[in-house]
Amino acid sequence: MTFTSGTLKFLKELTNKLNFLVGTSKQKVFRAERAYGLSYSKRDSIKILHLIYSNLESAPFLRRKYEIYKNFQENNSLSGLLTNNFTR
Repeated sequence: MTFTSGTLKFLKELTNKLNFLVGTSKQKVFRAERAYGLSYSKRDSIKILHLIYSNLESAPFLRRKYEIYKNFQENNSLSGLLTNNFTR
């Protein structure tokens, strides 16, 4: 999973917040051609996606992206990767 932004400060804050909320590793923001990027491993991406899609009643979401996530979740063993300890 990669986040892209024109703002370095935003991505630095995002990596700090994701580390605090779901325990992802802190990543270094890199400079791409015309923007900044922030990439996560598969393990961290799964944690982030679970956070994004865990409470759909209270937030908007893209159904096609959600379907991709659900399909991946159903076809892969995610035991041990997903925990509900969003507060650390």
